[in-house]
Amino acid sequence: MKIRSLWLLVLAGCAAPEPNWEKAGASQAAVDEAMQQCRMEARLAPQQHAGTPRPHSSGSPYTPGMERVETRDTEDVQRFQKCMTGKGFSLKP
Repeated sequence: MKIRSLWLLVLAGCAAPEPNWEKAGASQAAVDEAMQQCRMEARLAPQQHAGTPRPHSSGSPYTPGMERVETRDTEDVQRFQKCMTGKGFSLKP
């Protein structure tokens, strides 16, 4: 079951387009480098919220491991965005 869940996350990640970032005067190579650095920093940062299990209202079986993965992914996205804006980048409209 864990392998199936992991593949679903991988496929979901592939399906969602990544937002485009921009910074005045920055080349695409600079944008790509900043994104790579911010992804690594976000992923390596300590987890802020261990999260307490909460019941799912979807009717699907509760899987505490997935809850932690979802929480971690959300925190990673927030840290990534904070890193990019801290480097002076903004999301393209």
